[in-house]
Amino acid sequence: IMRAPEHVSFDGDTIESYFDIISSHDGSECLRAIPIPFRVSNKTILAGPWTGMKIKHTKNMAQRVTLARLVLRKMRDTWIESTEAMKSFVNLKLNTQQVKDYFGVLYEGDSTRAENIREQMMDIYSKGLTTGFPSCKGTLYGAFMAAVEYAEYFQVVKESKHLDEVSAKIHSRLSG
Repeated sequence: IMRAPEHVSFDGDTIESYFDIISSHDGSECLRAIPIPFRVSNKTILAGPWTGMKIKHTKNMAQRVTLARLVLRKMRDTWIESTEAMKSFVNLKLNTQQVKDYFGVLYEGDSTRAENIREQMMDIYSKGLTTGFPSCKGTLYGAFMAAVEYAEYFQVVKESKHLDEVSAKIHSRLSG
């Protein structure tokens, strides 16, 4: 994991720029860089639409260095785009129905489970950590952070034949 010097802060609610750098170290797989913005206040990773970047291993060192510069530039550009989106989220005020609609889009369905999940996100939005920051009160940013907090701490993640429960939770948090 690599920490970049960039960060964004909304009234003390700080999000730092981190990247997950993955490599096989033996040249058998590509080098991957995946952005993982980290919210300091509740230690959550913000999942987003970013997929990161891949660099195929080559024997040409000059090409590797050029590609590494390209990855770092791309990661910085991704960070800037993400923070600009978050800034617009802070400025977008929502009423209660709009927040409920937002959570409905995030977790669709008419089942009791879906309804309970949406209610839990609403509780986090109205009573959780997000209410302590002015940037979160009544904004899309607050609703987004409530959804992130739900996903980080309350979403059920099951083990599989490839991952035990703890590994599945870590993978879920890193990949969104």
